[in-house]
Amino acid sequence: MECPSKIIEKCLVDPILECLVERVRKHIGYLIHLNSNFENLKVQFQKLGEKRHDVQSLIDAKRRNGQEILLVVQSWVAKVDEIKQDLQRFIDEDVKANKMCLGGCCPDLKAKKKTLEIDAETGNDQVIAPEVEQWVGNISQGLQRFIDIEDKMCLDLKSRYSLSRKAKKKTLEIDGLLKEAEPFVTEMAYSPPPLGIVSTEVFQHFESRRSIMQKVLEALGDDDINMIAICGMGRIGKTTMAKEVAKMAKEAKLFDEDVIAVVSHNKDVKHIQGQIADMLHLQLKTENLEERKNQLYSRLMSKSVLVILDDVWEALNLMDVGIPCGGQNKRCKILLTSRNEEACKQSQIFPIKELSGEEEWNLFREMAGDCVDTPGLCPIAKKVAKECGGLPIAIVTVARALENKTKDEWIAALQQLKKSIPKNISRLHSEVYSRIEFSYSYLESDEAKSCFLLCCLFPEDYDIPIEYLVRYGVGRRLFAKIDNVAEARSRVHAMVKDLKRSFLLLNSEKEECVKMHDVVWDVAISIADQQGFLVGCNDKMQEWTEKDTYGHYAAISLFLSRNEKAS
Repeated sequence: MECPSKIIEKCLVDPILECLVERVRKHIGYLIHLNSNFENLKVQFQKLGEKRHDVQSLIDAKRRNGQEILLVVQSWVAKVDEIKQDLQRFIDEDVKANKMCLGGCCPDLKAKKKTLEIDAETGNDQVIAPEVEQWVGNISQGLQRFIDIEDKMCLDLKSRYSLSRKAKKKTLEIDGLLKEAEPFVTEMAYSPPPLGIVSTEVFQHFESRRSIMQKVLEALGDDDINMIAICGMGRIGKTTMAKEVAKMAKEAKLFDEDVIAVVSHNKDVKHIQGQIADMLHLQLKTENLEERKNQLYSRLMSKSVLVILDDVWEALNLMDVGIPCGGQNKRCKILLTSRNEEACKQSQIFPIKELSGEEEWNLFREMAGDCVDTPGLCPIAKKVAKECGGLPIAIVTVARALENKTKDEWIAALQQLKKSIPKNISRLHSEVYSRIEFSYSYLESDEAKSCFLLCCLFPEDYDIPIEYLVRYGVGRRLFAKIDNVAEARSRVHAMVKDLKRSFLLLNSEKEECVKMHDVVWDVAISIADQQGFLVGCNDKMQEWTEKDTYGHYAAISLFLSRNEKAS
């Protein structure tokens, strides 16, 4: 039987010794496991950085959609950013103090340090996900360089102990933050940031246009100017210039985001709202115009945004749409394009005129090819170019129609252009009509002409699916010697390519679609009318009329305006 005193000694001393041994082992471990502690810190910090990036991406996506962020998430973000700054100081101060950066190879993290704060006034993050990737990479790089050179350095025990202990402590803090994030990071994906305005057209940098673009850009940077308008006749290059200005403004970092919406003569407020919301990745979950207006207004006020309203026919009440304007608003600028200066009276107007003689010829020559440089053809080609009146759409369509034609064909074309009788279409320059009609007449086949006219069966500014042209063409038996739909599809794609090359069709931002410029659309409808087509917007028609009324038409396309619902 053991002595009571020994039992007491065993009960008291053994745990104390065990505790002391554990503490000694722990502290000796700091000396032994310096390298592995830094490796663990780097690995866990990279995990935290990935989590912080994902959280920031979700925050960006939610705020783009007008949603508020939970306080627990904001608090977690603040803790992570604090850890990040602590690690920067750790590398900047402790590492350099112990001369661990051989030859100054550690990155200058202080120079790259960014303060990541939530803007309380606007409720919007100043940091974006790519910046998170940058500082995670900087710190991980500093930790890795220490790991790579640690065995080559002569550190005293005190330095070794201190650095290892700090690395272990920070690793445990990071582990806690990773666990803390588990409840609120549940989504598997997030919406990418808005791409902004993308132009599918190649901009011709004419000297007469450069000065206008520079003035528009300066006006966009002027805090005293809220609305700017680019005005000129149809298809003179207003939209293309506006998109190019948006590109220049983005490069100059004048705006956080840019959007574009086609207004057209319909002036459909709901459709305009939808176009802007789509470009901002904003979900308008209601059909109520007032609620949509307020939601869009709040989103546009959250960042500096350039709003381009294209093809404005008459004055538009921007507040009805939800576009901030006037007053003390400095964050949202509006750029209009219009054929009617009266519709832009409250804007600073920059008019676009026809191309000068030299610019006109240079564009014509570029479109027509080297054939115009031959001595016998050049004088005739210059006269043909002059008949285009400095209008870009007329120049490119006529030049492409005559590309690689014979001298006799050029002479005949000149005579035809001189004798052409322009049609009087209210929204179309008469010279433009006759030149586009001329390009249509020079299409090489009746099939190509029929394919062109099929495109006017769709509404203005519509993204026309090429597959629909295939179906309509097969249905109307437009294609000769076609045995199956696959052959028809190949032929339509080839014709679409030729029509785009002739600038009678345009690229669409949607896959497998094309677009028809509104000016070309007007001409196509006029030509199609002579071919037995009926195309129109009929808001008053409630039911189909007697068959005899439409019996003689080969194709009919009646559609409601966007703000009407089909019955």
